[in-house]
Amino acid sequence: MSFWTWAIIAGQSLISMVGLTFFALINFTHTPMNQALAGQGQKSPRSMAYTITAIATVFSAMTTFFFSRSLVLFLTSYSNRPTSLSSFLCMSSLSRGAIVFSNKQLKWTALSIMALILLNSLTASFATIFSPTPMLIKVPIMGRDFALDGQLFNEALGLPNNSKAYPQLTPSQLALNNRGAAVFQSVSLTTAYATASRELGYPGVIGYLGTTLNSSTGGIMPAIPEQFDHLKSNPQIDSTSQFGDLRPHFRFAKAGFKPSRDLVSNYTTFQHGFTADVNCELLPEPNSNRTDQPSLVMRLERTLILPDNSSIDFWRTFSRCPLRPTKNSTQLLRKTGNMLVGQTCVDQDLAGASVPGSRLLLLAGQGPRYNSFIGKPRVCQFTPFFTKVEVQYTSSVNITRVISKTPVNTTTSNVAKLMYGGLLDAIALYASDVRNKVAEDIFSLFGLVADLSIPNDALLNKILENYFRGLIEGRATLIRTPPISLVTQGGLIATSLDELTTAWTSEYHGSWVYESLGWHPDADKLRSSIIGLVPILLVTFSSIVLSLFSWTCLRRSRQHTEEAFDPNNLMSLLKAGRDGSVVEKLASPVGDSEPAQVDMKIQLQRNKSHWELRPVITS
Repeated sequence: MSFWTWAIIAGQSLISMVGLTFFALINFTHTPMNQALAGQGQKSPRSMAYTITAIATVFSAMTTFFFSRSLVLFLTSYSNRPTSLSSFLCMSSLSRGAIVFSNKQLKWTALSIMALILLNSLTASFATIFSPTPMLIKVPIMGRDFALDGQLFNEALGLPNNSKAYPQLTPSQLALNNRGAAVFQSVSLTTAYATASRELGYPGVIGYLGTTLNSSTGGIMPAIPEQFDHLKSNPQIDSTSQFGDLRPHFRFAKAGFKPSRDLVSNYTTFQHGFTADVNCELLPEPNSNRTDQPSLVMRLERTLILPDNSSIDFWRTFSRCPLRPTKNSTQLLRKTGNMLVGQTCVDQDLAGASVPGSRLLLLAGQGPRYNSFIGKPRVCQFTPFFTKVEVQYTSSVNITRVISKTPVNTTTSNVAKLMYGGLLDAIALYASDVRNKVAEDIFSLFGLVADLSIPNDALLNKILENYFRGLIEGRATLIRTPPISLVTQGGLIATSLDELTTAWTSEYHGSWVYESLGWHPDADKLRSSIIGLVPILLVTFSSIVLSLFSWTCLRRSRQHTEEAFDPNNLMSLLKAGRDGSVVEKLASPVGDSEPAQVDMKIQLQRNKSHWELRPVITS
């Protein structure tokens, strides 16, 4: 084979393989671009479009060049046998991309128009299949977090003497704990308020350790990557690295993967949380004969006169849990004061059945401010669960769904007690003979959607249920926050999550998602890629077929090893016509007995080192 035969076959085969490769990438794979290139493409779409067009133009020019050379080879073999001069000239015009218009050569006219359309559409075809489209890339992530349902933690909570096995807080740690206690309690109450307000149609956010959470915390600790410096320039993700050492870190499952700062990204985790189903309802009227019903009664015992001649009321509260004896307690309240009273039934449900971790809260309000909306005693049943939740991290943290809920059992009931204790602490910590913080929050939420002077038990129950659920979930988040200790027992387990062994932690998974550019299946892209691939394959395969046909026709002669005749070179054309006597034949005078030889037959032949166009004498 001649050099050009090899070059055309190899070149067009390579170009068609490139086209088919991108066609396969578009329709059968998910292939992203390099992150750096994708970032530049998203920053400057016009530069990306220009680059793609320039590359497509290069491929188009190469394809057109090889196609033109294949026509030259074909013309050499085609003209090696007798052919009309007009056909020879039409093919010569076609090889240089010129359009043939001739009423006598309709076939060549149609072929030239089709070739012109195909060749001029090549740039658009290559640009279509080369152009990447937006796509989402997911990279698996994994990490470990403090396990609230872990055996060691639950055993340590259940046996007070176990706290001696852990170091006590140093004076500086104890001082830090004391200063943070009020802040942490405030976070729990903020979580409770935001959770309830969201259910009422007033979404709220919670700020914790540099993270913004939508509504409740779900009992989780917000997670961040091990290397979170790149997040600072990404506005789509909470980029505050403050308190980063206190939050659980995750790593990328793909070794060596490093997110780009230039690509919009977010991540989703499947973490372990804690929650409680809360069901509130009015208490039935007290009945001494029904010991299976909970009850709460507040009775004014007497009024005390203080030395400053002011008075204060002495109240006695009688509470009874299902199938349990009645208990009583006392409270002092000024005439103008307001208070919230709560009593607890441990490991019981409303029917009196024993349920590990469950709690009943007997609740009532007293005073002129609270009587109008929370004066009727009611009971709230708490059923705690360990959860697995889907958490989406963008500019804020959203718990999108609860995947599973595992009830608390006898082994983990101490954790439920710890969480419920946060609710009692909130009620007791803010108790006052003037107002109560928890009751004021309930009062405020009720006033958002209803008239405080008109009783609405269904609305109040809904507010209480969501408020208490948010408070417990917030408490679970605080327990997970380092330094991790046995709380009331004082034993320090770890000052950071990195100090915890796997026995104290549980693994969680998720995915890092970033917007990139690449090639992936898409219905619209499939249609356009097919349309773009057809011209490429037609031109490349035609070039290969024409080259092989030329080689087949000339392989038995030595002409196929010679350089192909170039009809587009005027000097070569004139020289071949002169040497082969075609010019002389055309220049011969036209007489009445010898018509003009415009449509004469010619034949291209190799004579030693040069080509000759010879007229064919027909009898």
